[in-house]
Amino acid sequence: MYPFKQPSELIQALCDGSNNDSNSGILNIGNVSGVTNNNMEDESIIKVTMKQYQPSSGYKVNALKSLKNLVIGNPKKKQLVAEMGVLPILVNILQNSKDEELLIQSAATIGSLAHCNELIFLIIQTEPTLNFLTRHLIHFNNTNKLTETVARSVYNIFSKDITSIISSNNLGFQNADFEITKNMPLLIELLSCPNHTVNEMAAAVIRFCFSSEQRAQHYSAFSEKILPQLFRLLYTNYSSHEIILDSICKILLFSKSKEVADFICNENSNLELLTGFCFHDKLEIKLSAIDCVALLQKLNSAAGKISHRDISTNIVPEFSKILNDIYDTSVLSVQSVKKVLLSMCLCMECDLEIQSDFVSAKFISKLINISQKMLADAGGDCKFGNITASLELILAIAMMCSSNEEARSQIIESSFFIKSILISCLDLEKNPQLSTSLVEAALSCTKVLSRAQKPLRSSLISSAGNLLSILCNYIVDSSNEINIRKLAIQTFHNLTLDLESVKDFVQNNQKLLETISDVCQQASISSPTIRMSMVTLARNILYRAELSLKKKFLEHFPVSKMVDLLSSNDSESNIEFKIGVLSCIRNLIFGETNAVEHEIMSSEVCQQLVLTLLDHLKSSSVLDPAFVSEIYFVFANIVATCRNEMKRYVLQKDILDMAFKVKQEHVTNEEVVKSTLFFLSNLVWERNDQAFQKECYQQLRAYVQGDKLVNDTTNESYAVQTLVQQVNSQYKQLEDRCK
Repeated sequence: MYPFKQPSELIQALCDGSNNDSNSGILNIGNVSGVTNNNMEDESIIKVTMKQYQPSSGYKVNALKSLKNLVIGNPKKKQLVAEMGVLPILVNILQNSKDEELLIQSAATIGSLAHCNELIFLIIQTEPTLNFLTRHLIHFNNTNKLTETVARSVYNIFSKDITSIISSNNLGFQNADFEITKNMPLLIELLSCPNHTVNEMAAAVIRFCFSSEQRAQHYSAFSEKILPQLFRLLYTNYSSHEIILDSICKILLFSKSKEVADFICNENSNLELLTGFCFHDKLEIKLSAIDCVALLQKLNSAAGKISHRDISTNIVPEFSKILNDIYDTSVLSVQSVKKVLLSMCLCMECDLEIQSDFVSAKFISKLINISQKMLADAGGDCKFGNITASLELILAIAMMCSSNEEARSQIIESSFFIKSILISCLDLEKNPQLSTSLVEAALSCTKVLSRAQKPLRSSLISSAGNLLSILCNYIVDSSNEINIRKLAIQTFHNLTLDLESVKDFVQNNQKLLETISDVCQQASISSPTIRMSMVTLARNILYRAELSLKKKFLEHFPVSKMVDLLSSNDSESNIEFKIGVLSCIRNLIFGETNAVEHEIMSSEVCQQLVLTLLDHLKSSSVLDPAFVSEIYFVFANIVATCRNEMKRYVLQKDILDMAFKVKQEHVTNEEVVKSTLFFLSNLVWERNDQAFQKECYQQLRAYVQGDKLVNDTTNESYAVQTLVQQVNSQYKQLEDRCK
């Protein structure tokens, strides 16, 4: 045999030689070069130059066997020969050679290279590789060695997470549209043939075909032909149960088809088989089966043959055992943790009760302990966001906390989790390499925690250190992705509602106040989603704020500008946004009896505000109830806090008539009823000075019959002396309207 010593010699042997094989085609690549690292056996720049003649098939077979043996178990050498350009040479053999042994060795070499994760994208990028490889399967022979070798090589490629490889290397969907995925009837035939290697390969390719919603929709018509074959293979005793179960899982996950789920559940033996695999000794098989069961429950298939109780009593305890076993290992397997967390999330998506089951079973403390070990195993000084499974851990905890105050309490009380995990996954200044998906997950988790009760939210701010600054950076930076910016705004407005420390931070942050003003006033510079979130943030900042903060806010966003926004008829200023602006005005006026005219708004602005709102009330026979109620809350606050001249703007017959009218039209809407009663009660409030009180009674005289206010249209009456009592008894609820 030729004494090959270096990869370059082996590749050269495939390209030249003393014997000419007239049956072999000429490889039309003039020059193939590659650069190696200095530590790779001192090989530097290698150039492989094609000759005008080819070696014999036997010579090439020996070279390929030596090459395959040389790189087995050595990822660096696999990377090296790939960079030297071996793939085009192998493709040329698959395309042109008629020598079966040479074809076998070429296919086997590609399969060996495919064991190296780093080379999968290169194999996919070299577009003809898979296509010429799989053409040898079209006329397959169950007992043929070439068929089996090609199948094993294709399996080695598709057994990897090709979807992630395609995404991370920006290859696009079109680069993943291989010949073999276009021929689903062939795959179904390969799935049913009596050769386990070929079966495994077909199942792996089918799993890829259903690995995204787009692909699943394309292939969904074949589901009912594929599933019986997959379940047939599950009954056999060989090692590919994980691939088979994962294929079933992908079909359920991305097709989202209740019909497919019912097709599985209508055969009780299928359901029993899947349930049995949930307790398999091998973790990967166990988790794939659990995922299938969770998806069947989520799709509510076959009249609920899998219930919440089934998952609660069987699957949740199994997860507890899994996490205990993982934690007890000397070195934590983060890949195993990642798979377990993904399966947990899938189970929790079924319903809120299952989320509560995980919380009740003390999974929060288990996950915190595992995260501590993950950090310790990584060396302790590694930022958590760089560790595999960090994203999945954050997602799992966010789901458990989403509707469970006990879970939020457990997380917030863990200073380790808040400082070392959550903040580590948010702080781009300390770790600029954080992925967008991880930042988004961490913000979602923080938003969930920000919905906790006030004492817990206060603890969160104290424990998190620079959380407010981090959130503020995401808010003011318009280059951030919309969802990341929206999550930061929503988290901040949850925190700022009733925490003085947050309001103090806002008062001293001019850039934040400028950003709020700019986004709210200029619809063209931001998305409607961000604009709506920003006006909600402004509303919560102003809720029960001190006058000093209100004045600071008004320096950037005066009430006159808010009135302009209320007057606007452009499509960007939708009714929901205008309700938010009204809430800001309402909160600005609230409680400032002696300061409204000089510090909040002038008499002229107040008059323009009232006229604008009256126009809205008159302009449409059908108004949004939330908008109507907010208008009357603003009128009520004007009556309660402004001086008499400004109060008189709302003491108009049109406004009084409308108060009775809208209350009757929205008699079943609690907010409208409360707001109109609040407005009327403030008009007869005993704390009004006598001059204004007299004017109010004169205006209301038209509605008085005996000691009651009466709506002439509906004959509905209100006892004047009980109006204040009616509203005061519900005052707490009225305050909660801001939240």
